Amino acid sequence: ASACNGRAEWLIGNLTSQAVDVTVSGALPARVMDVAGWQAYASGAAASPWREIRVADDGVLQLDAFAIAVQ
Repeated sequence: ASACNGRAEWLIGNLTSQAVDVTVSGALPARVMDVAGWQAYASGAAASPWREIRVADDGVLQLDAFAIAVQ
C-alpha cells in the first residue's frame, strides 16, 4: 500500500488456487483481473481484462483464484 495525493493505493494478488477474502480499508472502488476476465478479453468478448468493482462496506474483498486487485 502507498499514498498518492492523500489517497491510499494498494495491489493485492491471490497466488492460491482457492478464492480468498481480504479486508481492506473502506468501501473503495477498485479494479480486478481474474481468470474469467482474462478469458473474456482473450476471446474478444471484452475490451479489457479488468473490471471495476466496489469493495463491500465491511471492507471485505473476495478475490478468486489467481486474481489481482488494484486501487
